[in-house]
Amino acid sequence: MTTDEAIRILQDMYRRAAATREQSLQFHLFGIKYADELEGWSTPTLREIAGKATGSHSSGDEIYKGRRLAKYVTLKPGV
Repeated sequence: MTTDEAIRILQDMYRRAAATREQSLQFHLFGIKYADELEGWSTPTLREIAGKATGSHSSGDEIYKGRRLAKYVTLKPGV
């Protein structure tokens, strides 16, 4: 996954979550869902992705947390 692809995916997830007011959860979900693709990406890169996708650079830390949670959770089908 490229940085541009990551930005587009997170942007789409964040935008769709607005209907249910669950935008902040999308950072963790993104990190969980794409943990393998994000492996080895630095926190500054994750902050850049979050900032460009949603305007919240600090939420890159939440993507990092989601990536770390991935080994403990299983996503439901359709997520």
